[in-house]
Amino acid sequence: MTEATCERPTFSLISQPWIPCLGMDGAVNEYSLLDVFKEAKNLKAIAAELPITDFALLRLCLSIIYATHRGQVLDTELWADWFEEGLPVDNIERYLEEHSEYFDLFHPETPFFQVANLRNSKDERFGLERLILDVPSGKPYMTTRIGAGLDSVSYSEGARALVTLHAFDIAGIKTGAVGDPRVKGGKGYGIGTGWTGRLGGIFFEGANLHDTLMLNLVGTHPSSGTRWANDAPAWETFHWDAGDAQAAENPSLEATGPQALYTWQSRRVRLFPEDGVIKHVIVAQGDPLAPQNMLDLEPMSGWRNSPAQQKALKSPTPVYMPRDHDPARMLWRNVGTLLPAGRTNTSVEERFRTSVSSEWLGELYLDEMLPHEYPVRLHGVGLVYGSQQAVVDELYDDVVSGQLATFASTNPQVQQAISNAVEASEQAVLALRNLAANIATSRGLDLEGPREEASTLAYAALDAPFREWFSRATPENIVELLPEWVERALSLILAIGLDMTSRAVSISFFGREHQDRRYNAPLSEAWFRSALAKIRKSFIPTTHTEERA
Repeated sequence: MTEATCERPTFSLISQPWIPCLGMDGAVNEYSLLDVFKEAKNLKAIAAELPITDFALLRLCLSIIYATHRGQVLDTELWADWFEEGLPVDNIERYLEEHSEYFDLFHPETPFFQVANLRNSKDERFGLERLILDVPSGKPYMTTRIGAGLDSVSYSEGARALVTLHAFDIAGIKTGAVGDPRVKGGKGYGIGTGWTGRLGGIFFEGANLHDTLMLNLVGTHPSSGTRWANDAPAWETFHWDAGDAQAAENPSLEATGPQALYTWQSRRVRLFPEDGVIKHVIVAQGDPLAPQNMLDLEPMSGWRNSPAQQKALKSPTPVYMPRDHDPARMLWRNVGTLLPAGRTNTSVEERFRTSVSSEWLGELYLDEMLPHEYPVRLHGVGLVYGSQQAVVDELYDDVVSGQLATFASTNPQVQQAISNAVEASEQAVLALRNLAANIATSRGLDLEGPREEASTLAYAALDAPFREWFSRATPENIVELLPEWVERALSLILAIGLDMTSRAVSISFFGREHQDRRYNAPLSEAWFRSALAKIRKSFIPTTHTEERA
């Protein structure tokens, strides 16, 4: 029996369980949208199949909270009331009831995140491989679905995949939808990845899901007025009355703030239910969105100054692009530029800009709305796309833990101490890379391989110790703790370097001449030790060094 010969099913995302959450007891269960808000204090976190799905679902929940409170000022005091007493669940429930038709996965006119009559000129339906992202592409051992697992999905999993698709879908050609004037030869040509896939996603995690929602719910300082006054989520702004033209780009749509961006319809989608499951789908191009200078509208990403974009756009002012994650770079190596303190530099030429959510955390800290020792986790998540962004190469998922005060402080001394801790680590790794290169030169070998191997060994050695050190840091003690970290980092790197030279000395004791300079293992070690000594001198005050002696 097919959909065409039976009654159309319904699946209310408001009342039916579909969002997997981790309970305080360690068990994972599915919850409805409304129950997520009601039970948020009793849940640890959203816990779906992939971190990118967790992120997309978190953003969906945040958009609903924003929509519930639209047009009103969420200042730090009201925010603190919600944090202490709980979310305004009655208001959220009322909002969801008023918009319930938009949260039915199979509504005949306004299906959630879909176009009811989406079709191509041949009325074809396609397999679920177009709905469920393969992460990473071509590596079945890491995918969430394979083979027969793609024949069908439950309504709940289909809903999660739908939210993830809009957020992170790969670029490339999609099905050409009837009513979309952009279609050529039956194909919908690329408009880029889903909006969230363009970001270097970051969010703050608290003790439970309620706290996580609140830590990422950006309000307005009393002196600033209402923020994002004209913002609205996709279900309120979609051109539902456009007939077949629903498949086309929404001509009146604007990026107005987090409600719009957290629910951005990057694709036009239609799910086909059959016998209690979803078996087929159509995915077409949706609404494009340029990423330039969106930093005041998109709160959950870091940003980078792009001279190339500024030149291309002939802009008189800097152009900022989302700062996507580098899979080779652990999150702690960027921590200084992702925190509020990283934005104390007011120069228009500053290289990086932190997220609006980080700035808001700084305002909460300054207004003393949370205990300074409150534990917070900075979580980075995103996809690394491959060739023409049409495949997924890697999934980025990393966390740095610390105290609220350390993450939120705008004290320049705290900022400098965090930057110095990371910079000392980077310089120590560079010294080790140079040691590896010098030993390779003494043996007449290629340099790049040994350098990269040295980096891998070094960052692996520094990773856990840095995270442990940072978790103990506070604005009050971080300046005093800095020498401890520098000594620890130098000690770890020295040990790796001495192991390198001890293994190399038997075959490169005498070494060779290269560009009028002698290279051998003993000289390489001496240069390496000298480099580490310079790092110690640069980052550890003289008084501390004297006390240590």
